[in-house]
Amino acid sequence: MKIKKALCLILASACLAAAGCTPAVQDKYYEYDYTPVHASQDRTLAFYSSDEDLAHVLNDYTERHMRYNEQTQIHNFPVGAGRSDWKEWEAMAGSFWDSSAAYGTLPSEYATKDLVTDWLRAPNLDAQGYVMPDGGGANSWGLGWEFPSHQSSGGLYYGFDSDAAGWQAAAGTYLSVNDSRLTARTVNGERIEITSPDISRTAMGMPFVQIGFYLSLTDRSAVDDLYIYYKTASDDSWSEDKKAAFSTFCLQGFSLEYGSEYDLVEGFFPMYLLEGWGRDREEITGLKVVVQADEGKTISGNIAIDWIGGEYDDRHVLNNCNYIIAAKEILSFSQDAALLAEVMPNARRAMNYLYYQLKGESGLISTEYLVGHDNRGSQVNFGLGDGYWDVSSFPDVNIYCNISYYNAIRAMKYLENMCAEYGVNAGAAYTQNENLDGRCRYELTEESLGELAQLCKTRFEEYFWNERTGRFHAGVRSTNGSLQDNGYLMFNQQAIAAGLGTEEQRASIMSWINGERAVRGDNSTGEDIYFYEFAPRFCTVELTPDVFWSGVGMFGTNVNNGGTALHLTYYDLVSQARTDVNRAGERLNAFVEWYKKVEAAGGSGWNFYRDYYLPTGISLQGGGQGGQIGLDYEFLEAAIVIRAIPDAFFSLEPLEGKTLGVAPNLPDGLHYIRMENLTYGGHYYDLSAGHYFAALSGVSACGTPVSGLKVQFTFEEPDFAFKVYADGEETNDYTLSGGKLTVTADFADIMIEIRKVTE
Repeated sequence: MKIKKALCLILASACLAAAGCTPAVQDKYYEYDYTPVHASQDRTLAFYSSDEDLAHVLNDYTERHMRYNEQTQIHNFPVGAGRSDWKEWEAMAGSFWDSSAAYGTLPSEYATKDLVTDWLRAPNLDAQGYVMPDGGGANSWGLGWEFPSHQSSGGLYYGFDSDAAGWQAAAGTYLSVNDSRLTARTVNGERIEITSPDISRTAMGMPFVQIGFYLSLTDRSAVDDLYIYYKTASDDSWSEDKKAAFSTFCLQGFSLEYGSEYDLVEGFFPMYLLEGWGRDREEITGLKVVVQADEGKTISGNIAIDWIGGEYDDRHVLNNCNYIIAAKEILSFSQDAALLAEVMPNARRAMNYLYYQLKGESGLISTEYLVGHDNRGSQVNFGLGDGYWDVSSFPDVNIYCNISYYNAIRAMKYLENMCAEYGVNAGAAYTQNENLDGRCRYELTEESLGELAQLCKTRFEEYFWNERTGRFHAGVRSTNGSLQDNGYLMFNQQAIAAGLGTEEQRASIMSWINGERAVRGDNSTGEDIYFYEFAPRFCTVELTPDVFWSGVGMFGTNVNNGGTALHLTYYDLVSQARTDVNRAGERLNAFVEWYKKVEAAGGSGWNFYRDYYLPTGISLQGGGQGGQIGLDYEFLEAAIVIRAIPDAFFSLEPLEGKTLGVAPNLPDGLHYIRMENLTYGGHYYDLSAGHYFAALSGVSACGTPVSGLKVQFTFEEPDFAFKVYADGEETNDYTLSGGKLTVTADFADIMIEIRKVTE
């Protein structure tokens, strides 16, 4: 890359650069004679820049955190293979470039885009549209997270490792234990019936009954259903009014007439919806499992129960948001109509759960429908968390879920528009209603989703704003009606990155984060907010008691409580760029300097960060150990830092109308950035930008190219006399509106320049 015909200031700057110094730039206007030249040797994401340190750090970081190189990877768990809680971030990290194995770019086991796409094609949705944690195959993860678990935390769990664990058979049913399964069989019987030993659990402590079983019968068509009966302390008898049927009341229910004896059937029964069970302090004293034959028929065979227990309501509603957001990420960059047709029915069902069960039609979602998600904290039955920040306890209407809800609404609007553009008819989508006694039809449209997004934004900015602290709070505590404002830096910056917050609110938030003002009562203020250098802390106030299970230690000793994680760097850079791009440049420089110090420590592979931090006294979380910061190992989401470059400094975004939007926004002193091996609509391309130019180059086929694609370049309208050039030729084919200069062209090699008129 070469820069010619510079103004006087640039000539001086070039002399300084030749002497090995970085010039202090006073005017960001430069006139470029620029020819982009593709430099990378393979198809992995590559960065180039006038700041060589920046380019080096970004490339090294990409390789380590995308984990595809066994020599440099900071862990061998692939980005893309995480559970539902990670899918938004995994999709963000791999959607905009060729992170696939199709053309030999990445090894198949580390092909992030492929792994996320496979999940999008086959998510585990229950009858209400709730998205289970990945395949839901590991029962220890329950409905959402590994803890609290029915296998621990005082829950109820029978795994039948060696014996029947006190379960008994009724007359005509015979019990045995084989391969850690409780097998109950009958020959020409009307039912298979087994009962649990006496139990004593409150309904609020086991709102669900979970069961995993194999069914082996000579004639499945003779089965009426599988039933779960229960007894309570107030009604210690088995009765027909205290039972739930697998086919109609299990969230994974279907007819048992079909299937194979080799199929593991997993089911969650939301018993709290039954009047006799409820969600309060009723004591459950016994369970009974019955496989019932149709009236007048008999059955022969067995049910082999792998496990059965009482499950906490650890559902993560973020899973549904993540599915929709990840779908938009992958589909907006791929423009794959065939994949859209596969994914859209799932996305609509997932949206139904947010809209109906969680009352999203109001503009904000609430977890009130769930059991124990009410921020009473420090007890296993209450204050259950949601999503990634699992130990934090949030109110029913909380900032964390509603930032993701807003992003999901906007993502869904994009997908509905894409369906219209490509003529994809995904058909009607239905989910079960709140009480599992009716169906909800998906009725949202592109237009109504646009209205819902605006309603969500308006309500969010009103409901979560704390006038006293000048920042967003997490919600209203159910215990005393006070605002839960623990100085959540993460959520405030995440909200700004999402486009939430008025101009005044954003300015107030960033003045707090940047240390220009302090909030009384905060544990961390000013420069200490960036104590960990690469990102701000997660929060600035001691988190206790707003935590589940009191598992966060003292302030500054845990990622959740005054510590931080590497993916916060993404939200820091993007939110800073939304308000002051030069602040974003300062934070980017701080990140680069921190990374260079880590490199200089000499760590490699899995110890890359750990060798640097070992002598500092700052502990790293990962591999089963808690700590102050999260950088590697299970912190897959750290990969999204690479996405900050296109999002913060290019405003790279697939727009409606098969158009890729680019709006360069570079900090002063950074002459240019180029990204290579990006993908859009079946094309490879490189993208370069400076303050007054942008170039699309190297456009070539990547799979099956989509026709009719456009690129839209948007610049701030210059405050000087100018002319616009396309590929070196003056053009008037641009628009000026609202202080923006926009050029739209076919998606092909093109360079747009704004040149100052000097005569």
